[in-house]
Amino acid sequence: MKKLTALLFGLLLLFMPGSAFAQLTTASSINVSVNVTVTSSISLSAAGGTLVFDGTTGNTNNITFSASWSLGPTSTLNLYTWFSSPTAALSTGPSNIPASQLAASFSNSGTTGSGTPCNQSFGVGNGVVDGASCSVIDLSRNSGGPVLNPTGNNVGSLNTTYSLSILNFSTFKSTIGAGIYTGTLNALILST
Repeated sequence: MKKLTALLFGLLLLFMPGSAFAQLTTASSINVSVNVTVTSSISLSAAGGTLVFDGTTGNTNNITFSASWSLGPTSTLNLYTWFSSPTAALSTGPSNIPASQLAASFSNSGTTGSGTPCNQSFGVGNGVVDGASCSVIDLSRNSGGPVLNPTGNNVGSLNTTYSLSILNFSTFKSTIGAGIYTGTLNALILST
């Protein structure tokens, strides 16, 4: 009986559909591309209110420019400040204070500057007025050296303290008429 059962089981295995014991004998694979786009961004804001000149010293209060960025490979990141006119940075009626009579002072963890007249010409375009520009502020350095990677990604932020002064104020103030002089200081960050 055992032999008959084994024989019947063997025959049953022979006549079972082949799919019950099928094995994968061929395969097909594909590659799927995966992409993500991360756009470059730069932001700039100013805190500290309006720059107001002290009538006795010719110096303004400080404001803070806060810059942040997320960029691909780059080697420079500069903050430019300028007035809209070389001959009339600040005006009241017919009287003007030229950009050459104003100077910027700034400091951040990588660089400082003071006393350069705002009559510089950098030739960078983008609305920066030649002859009415203040110093270029390098944002690509901190106290430890360069912070930008020219071959990789760059993400960072930096605060810069900024103020203005009227050059030779004690002498200059006697040459202009009384009034409230107003103007606009423009600011822009450029990366290359």
